[in-house]
Amino acid sequence: MQSAFDKAIESVPTPPRKVVIIDDTHWASKFEDRPVNPIQVGLRLLSIEDQEVIRQLAMKAATDAISNELDSQIAAQNMLLVTTVARSICSPRDTRRPHDFFSCPDDLIPIAFTEQTVKWLFDEIEKLTVEMSPIFSESTDEEIVDTCDMLLNGALDELADRDPTKASRVRRYLDFVRTELGGD
Repeated sequence: MQSAFDKAIESVPTPPRKVVIIDDTHWASKFEDRPVNPIQVGLRLLSIEDQEVIRQLAMKAATDAISNELDSQIAAQNMLLVTTVARSICSPRDTRRPHDFFSCPDDLIPIAFTEQTVKWLFDEIEKLTVEMSPIFSESTDEEIVDTCDMLLNGALDELADRDPTKASRVRRYLDFVRTELGGD
């Protein structure tokens, strides 16, 4: 049984840390049900349960791709992107509520948005994760110098040879850093 306090807390909206605007340029040209006006979309961090579902779906997509002679890594990455975006979208006013427009986001996102929009939203979710995560501590001045040395000495190329997905993530983080520092 819930206490009166718990009930009161549930009734108070929890606004998302990030709200983005989806305008006409974000919708797939063949998606006829798109809104006439831009809409606000909240982005929330994924629960541990959602992360596990996404991992399992990506593994299944990779397995299915192999049996259909498709690139399993691309299939897994696409499933990861789409499902992460679908599970992260929420009401722009309350992270505990789904977005009114996206009643079935797992099914709607792949057909409603352009590929570039899905990638953009995924990047926004990753940035939000870094901004809010207690795991990502601030780098010291020495660590920044070490990172620059590693990049200049080919560490990113070596990582790309071992794990292209991780290298791609590092490049997105580096793009985020450049943007935050005022780079073009």
